[in-house]
Amino acid sequence: MIMKQSTLKLPQISAHVSEGTKGKLDRLSKMRGMRKAFVLEQALLYHFRALEELPEEAFLPPRLVLSQDSFEKVVEWVENPPSPTKAMQELMDGVPNKSAEKE
Repeated sequence: MIMKQSTLKLPQISAHVSEGTKGKLDRLSKMRGMRKAFVLEQALLYHFRALEELPEEAFLPPRLVLSQDSFEKVVEWVENPPSPTKAMQELMDGVPNKSAEKE
C-alpha cells in the first residue's frame, strides 16, 4: 500500500533563518510547486553527501564575522594590496616549486 507523505508520522524540525533565506525558500517552493519540507530535506541530504565526499578544505563559511580590527586590516589589504612575494610570482608564472618537488 502506498501512503502519501502527509499521512506518515515523520519527525519535525524547527530552525531560525534570516528573512532573506525564508523568502528564497518560499519563492523556490512556489515556483517549482514543491513543499518546503521536501526542498529542505533535499538540501540537507545534498549537504550531508558533500560533507562525506569532499575534503574539509573545500568548505568555506558563507559568512565571516570579523572584529573591527580584522575588518580594518582586510579593508587596508584590499585598498593597498601588498606586493607579491617571489613564491607567489613563481606560482602565477607556472614555475615549479622546488621544495614541493622534493616531497
